[in-house]
Amino acid sequence: MSYFFRLLMLSLLLGTASVHAYDLKIMSFNIKNGNNVDDGLQGWESRKENVYAIFNNYTPDIVGTQEGFRYQLDDMQAAMPMYGEIGVGRKDSLTDGEYSAIHYLKDKYEVLATGNFWLSGTPDVPGSMGDGATHARICSWARFRD
Repeated sequence: MSYFFRLLMLSLLLGTASVHAYDLKIMSFNIKNGNNVDDGLQGWESRKENVYAIFNNYTPDIVGTQEGFRYQLDDMQAAMPMYGEIGVGRKDSLTDGEYSAIHYLKDKYEVLATGNFWLSGTPDVPGSMGDGATHARICSWARFRD
């Protein structure tokens, strides 16, 4: 066995000796935009209690949601106040349009930094679209401390 390989194995073993087990539950959840209020059983009013039940059943630490409009996220916040929320509307960097929101357990995590960018040639321009896109696409991110 080469000297380099032994040194690599030793460093890996020593490095793993300091690793601690950590239980982190992360979920991705497309809540389906509520644009069509006449969507019957697929509409937000018919589905929102099921969304809350999934959160309550799994109690994820951090959840990335897609397609939520501000009123849907407000409903979620009212029903699940233990979660904080990060994100902005994709059209204006404020509240207009769908969000790619991040929900996190407020009592467990401290938010260190957040940001947003658009998936386009001008990622810092709110509402900007990539070539051939029919809608603006946004990415919201956050850095947390446990």
